[in-house]
Amino acid sequence: MTDSKVKTVDQGGRQKKMPHHGKVTFQNSWLQKEDEDGNRIGNWCQKESESSAHCIICNKSFSISNSGFSQIRQHFKGERHKSEARYKMGKNVSYLSFTRKVSTPTSEEQSSSGSSSKQLKLQPAIADQATSAEILWMLKVSQSDYSLSSCDGLPQLFRKMFPCPASEEFSLCRTKASYIMSDGVGPLMLKMLVEDLCNSEAAFTLMYDETTTVQVKKQMDILVRYWSESEQRVTVRFLSALFFGHAKGVDVGNEIIKLVFDQDTCFPAERLFNLSSDGPNVNKTIWKFVDDKLKEKKMKGLIPMVPCNVHIIHNGFRQGLSVFSTWFTPRTKDFCRYQMTW
Repeated sequence: MTDSKVKTVDQGGRQKKMPHHGKVTFQNSWLQKEDEDGNRIGNWCQKESESSAHCIICNKSFSISNSGFSQIRQHFKGERHKSEARYKMGKNVSYLSFTRKVSTPTSEEQSSSGSSSKQLKLQPAIADQATSAEILWMLKVSQSDYSLSSCDGLPQLFRKMFPCPASEEFSLCRTKASYIMSDGVGPLMLKMLVEDLCNSEAAFTLMYDETTTVQVKKQMDILVRYWSESEQRVTVRFLSALFFGHAKGVDVGNEIIKLVFDQDTCFPAERLFNLSSDGPNVNKTIWKFVDDKLKEKKMKGLIPMVPCNVHIIHNGFRQGLSVFSTWFTPRTKDFCRYQMTW
């Protein structure tokens, strides 16, 4: 007499009795697993009942009561599901997913356990996540003054440190980092600066200074000082860097005018009222050139320039040292000590 609670299986001609299990119930832990494309199953699969699941991608319900997770695996290996998943959940596609939000009951509810509810959340595309990570890293490179060569080998390192689909798409090297800064982050920062400058509705000053780089090239950095409405204080921001060979005052002034009246940046040139720099003799030529160009465009022009006398004193003092160096050096030290104790 055969027991109704066991079933007989033929294995190599031998009979083996195995217990008959009941129906399989849905397990929430399945939703945390990944399918063959690396997508979290919970992003497209929902629990419909204790014995069935629903695929959002295919808009189809199916039973899991016989084999459990194997039936979910069988579903996402189907050709229809793969085709729909590539279209709806590809690397360049954003999609909606459900997350479980746990809320703690209040004392008025008089409940001893928390309650949970499903929350719909927009998941950015994997390619967008990787692009965001690249931009964030470039901002860190700029803020901490890292070299661009430090970006070489980062993708392989991040894939080991953070194994996920976004890290697999992360791609960065010194050349790409340079393009991101010059053609991506740089123009965006300039746009944000001009918007903040326009919102302040106050006059501003351009500050410039020339230096020699390690490549023995003349570089002139231009900064802007203005009242920032967003920060509620006077702030100084980097605006641009210009490179010259041997430039005269007119050449520097012409570059400043080009920058101020650039149509792409929509700079509020009518509110430029002062220039600030060192080198009083060169300043006179640049100030006059910029002032004339502003007045030609029916603007108020710049305020009268007051040159920095410290440079004149410094140059005269340095010339005196070169003439009376033997006699003057020890007395200069005495004079400095006297000034420090005065």
